[in-house]
Amino acid sequence: MWGLRWLVAGAIFVIIWAIGSDVPLIFRLAAGQRLAPGFGWAVTAGVVFRLVLIGAAGAVLLRAPRILHYIRWHDSAVLAMNRGDYGRAIAAFDKAVDGGIEHPNARFWRAWSHMNLEHYDRALEDFDALIARWPRRIGSHSGRGSALHGMGDYDAALKSYDRALRLASLPWAFWTPRLASLSYNRGQTRFANGDCDGALTDFSRLIRLAPRKSYGWAARGRVHRKLNCHDRAIADFDKALKLAPDSTWARFERGLAYADSDRPAPAIEDFDALAAPASPDDMRFRAIFHRGRARLALGEDAHAAADFTDALEFMPGDPDVLYGRAFALWRLKAGDAALEDVNAALSARPDDVGSLFLRGYIHLDRSDYPAAVGDFDRAAALEPDEASHEANRAGARVMAGHFDGALADCTRLFDRPACEGMAYATRGLIRLHQGALAEAIKDYEQAVALDPDTASVRYGLGVCKLRAGRETEGRVDIDAALAADPDVARDMARFRVTP
Repeated sequence: MWGLRWLVAGAIFVIIWAIGSDVPLIFRLAAGQRLAPGFGWAVTAGVVFRLVLIGAAGAVLLRAPRILHYIRWHDSAVLAMNRGDYGRAIAAFDKAVDGGIEHPNARFWRAWSHMNLEHYDRALEDFDALIARWPRRIGSHSGRGSALHGMGDYDAALKSYDRALRLASLPWAFWTPRLASLSYNRGQTRFANGDCDGALTDFSRLIRLAPRKSYGWAARGRVHRKLNCHDRAIADFDKALKLAPDSTWARFERGLAYADSDRPAPAIEDFDALAAPASPDDMRFRAIFHRGRARLALGEDAHAAADFTDALEFMPGDPDVLYGRAFALWRLKAGDAALEDVNAALSARPDDVGSLFLRGYIHLDRSDYPAAVGDFDRAAALEPDEASHEANRAGARVMAGHFDGALADCTRLFDRPACEGMAYATRGLIRLHQGALAEAIKDYEQAVALDPDTASVRYGLGVCKLRAGRETEGRVDIDAALAADPDVARDMARFRVTP
């Protein structure tokens, strides 16, 4: 019965709509009553609906100037955004927002224009206003998380991403693409916040939701590289590059993963591809710089120095590049040029321990022992937990003839846990220079027992045995040290430990 009533009511509504607005209201009401007595409620509903439409049309007409104002400035802002002119886009969005029409799009895209200009605080204001007015808009919570990430407030950013993911996961949301992008954003924030396990979870979820998106594989590879899981990282970067062969980010990260896992040759291949003139300047700089480091690992010092020189064309005075070139030049025995570069690096970054360490060795090679002691002393003050600084300072003091100071450094090494091998080797060096060969041999034998894989220790033992007249034994130790590290003779010569 009620199904028939609804059918008849619908037919009456359609007939009344078809009669047209030129028929007086009273006649339309009467027509409805004649067509279906007892269905006056349906007729009235139809008429009221028509009146509502007429009223809405009138309201639109009254607001037409403001609507046209909004459309004009909104579209102008979008065009400016597409051109990358975010300042002009923001000015146009300001006019659209202030025109009296409350619509979320203008404020939302104004926020993202601020994001592109790294005006994170202003973007956050817009996202907060959107959430206050439309609290269930997923994009506003996600954008708020991005703004907070840009400001470095990772904990607050994660809360915003969590809220966005809860909204996107509701049964009626159907936002699989949005879930993927939110997983990516939250993973990036977790990674920046040091939560590698959480980042892996998010990026793995992204891969499940969107397995053909290369950036998910590349992002997860980056986390694996951070965790020193180099093979897994390389496998992820391989997958990313299979999906997007032109992805410079994935290729660069794969090059770093190869370099981190002591595979400089394939790393150089990746960096070669990125160092081509067609690449953007910032990527060319990174590729050339890291190619120089990979070439250092291969022992291609001249090519490495050339790469660092090329990198300085992009970033003059960069302390990392200056340090790299100084290291290459030092190994090429160009001590004066190396010293000039490392001094420039320390002028830019005075407390860089690596540069102090290198300069100390350059001073040793130049027989400037007081300067070497000063650099190792400063390095030890900056990194008091690093035992090698005290060992190097002791060696420099030995070369300067300051045996008491060297023995004091050695005593401190014995007091450190897990540094006994280094302490015995250092004391063996001191006793060798004091001419106490028997005691030096005992110390070096203790050092070899504790650190059997350290070539310099075995080489020092061999030299002591040679000087003590135990030539056959000494040659065996020296040959074993040279087999383990062909450069050990050069390294020990700066401390005058020679056959």
